[in-house]
Amino acid sequence: MIEFALAGGVNFKEALKVHCEFLNRSGRPLLGCTIGAFAHHHLPNVIKALPNGILKPEDIDIDAFLLDCENLYEAHQKLGDDFPFVAAPCTFIPWMEAILGCPIKVSGNAIWAEHSVSDIKNWEITKSLDNNPWTKKLLELTDILVEKSDGRFPVALTLMRGPADIMSAMRGGNVFPIDMLDEPERMHDIAQQCGEAFIKIAKCQHEHIPDEKWGYMDGDKGMKVWMPCKYVWIQEDAMALLSPEIYREHFLNVDTHIAETFGHAAFHLHATALWAVDELLKIKHLDVIELNYEDAFCDAAGVFAAWKKIRMKKPLVIWAQYNKDFDAWMKRLLDDLPLNGVSLQISAENYLQAVEIKEHYAALMETYQSSHKPGGE
Repeated sequence: MIEFALAGGVNFKEALKVHCEFLNRSGRPLLGCTIGAFAHHHLPNVIKALPNGILKPEDIDIDAFLLDCENLYEAHQKLGDDFPFVAAPCTFIPWMEAILGCPIKVSGNAIWAEHSVSDIKNWEITKSLDNNPWTKKLLELTDILVEKSDGRFPVALTLMRGPADIMSAMRGGNVFPIDMLDEPERMHDIAQQCGEAFIKIAKCQHEHIPDEKWGYMDGDKGMKVWMPCKYVWIQEDAMALLSPEIYREHFLNVDTHIAETFGHAAFHLHATALWAVDELLKIKHLDVIELNYEDAFCDAAGVFAAWKKIRMKKPLVIWAQYNKDFDAWMKRLLDDLPLNGVSLQISAENYLQAVEIKEHYAALMETYQSSHKPGGE
């Protein structure tokens, strides 16, 4: 039985009330602080140990990974927020792309998947996913985390992205959208196959993560959500390369099928695809939607409008990097959006910046609550 605690020794099971309220879009807002939005901040020892060039599963330094996880766990325990520390196998590695045949390359702090499909006529998703060396490494890291945790923190699925993201990586982002127009039937079939591969690998990981009566916390870094049973995160960043019509025709049904297969799901969305909000809100088994606050995205009004729309129908997670405009957009958030059913996930570069986030957040909430008291001015 997992008995992990929040800062101050509070057993997480005793704190589940606020997470149940979040899913019911009631109660107070939740705050989660993540140390390290980027790989070299989050897992610095792992990144230092990776060789430049083609990455192989055996190149992942397990001792470095466990050291980084332990350091993050200890920092999180000192920091304290509404979430336990959550560990997942090296989320900066594009696992699904690697499992399905993409060469993975490393250059300094950058890690990416090279495209692996030159001819879509011969494009087939491998049937042998279990014996793949990347699958074996993923499950090995999952088992190691479960053992390392020893009941101190929950272990989550790695970041798996989604069928459109996987296809874009395998084919190459420059030709993937053109393929969708030139060979829609062939690409539709590949999308279905990618969806089934996603389901297969997610189930494999779930089998290696203990069932717990208290529920399940998934989502490493800024995508943490508690649910009463195991679920999956879906993301389709490649939406930015597609028209709404192409997504609806070829990927919406696949993402819906993934959510239905697990019974519960959360979706990670960027502000480059605000048009998708209406479609995602229709997916019954999609319980939570996370929409980033994008520093470089100019349509701030559109983002705030999308947050309101999501919050009216489903619980909302907002993930943002901490920067100088934190106070400004938080004040607007407090003024414009009901915060029951909202979880704020803020990423910091280091522990000291995470402490600063907590202090700023506490001060803003205190000012807001004082000004909204009955009879307050």
